Amino acid sequence: MTTSANGALRQEGRARHIAKQYHLRFVARTKRPLALFLKDEGVDTAIVIGDDPRVALFDGVSPHGFFYHPGISLPRVKAMEKGEMDRFVELCGVRRGDHVWDGTAGLCSEATLLAAAVGEEGQVTATEAHFLTYLVVREGLAAYHSSSPQFNSAIRRIALRFGVWQEQVRMDATKRPDIFYLDPMFEQTINRSSGMQALKPYTLPACFSRADLDLARGFARRRLIVKTRRHSAWLRAVQPDELHESARIAYAVFYAAPSQEGGSI
Repeated sequence: MTTSANGALRQEGRARHIAKQYHLRFVARTKRPLALFLKDEGVDTAIVIGDDPRVALFDGVSPHGFFYHPGISLPRVKAMEKGEMDRFVELCGVRRGDHVWDGTAGLCSEATLLAAAVGEEGQVTATEAHFLTYLVVREGLAAYHSSSPQFNSAIRRIALRFGVWQEQVRMDATKRPDIFYLDPMFEQTINRSSGMQALKPYTLPACFSRADLDLARGFARRRLIVKTRRHSAWLRAVQPDELHESARIAYAVFYAAPSQEGGSI
């Protein structure tokens, strides 16, 4: 943990506070270029605190680093404010007051949409398996401010947790959400998106087994939604209760209890 090259005292104070909170080591930048700083300290990444509220993760290669940004979730929440229905929210079957859980948080784009949909009376939990991604996004959710009050409120209500969703599901078996969402193909989503390349080094590869599907489906009170590639081998091997497809991706919806017409796994 460090500051920008010309870090002021206020940056250093905040950096020290965040470093202590996450049990990280703070090192003064002393105006060193980032590449030299990383070399001197014998590390390949550094969390940098600048003048703005942004917390950024740099590896000395990418000029922009990785930091929280709302991406497409901001205009979509603004559209929801105007009364427009969001397709993702609709297929999830979310109701106001629901408890929803995103097991593969990333930048919390989907969790933000779900938080806006469930409202202040609802509850949103999100799990991120990579610690540095978790740190940067958690701090970003707390500090980011937009022109949309509903968006600002939604991101503040996301309870982002560090860990592997499978372990948290087993530990929190009595805290089952109404809706459980998973994007096990997130790694491939990053590979296709130039705007998300900075996140690639800070994610964990996902593997979604049949046992994972059974565990996730049993955890959801009403429905499980799994994002996958359209025409994927995994999708051909399961029988979702609903299937919503676009040109490249598909959302497989599994009801909590198998319906008479499908839903077997």
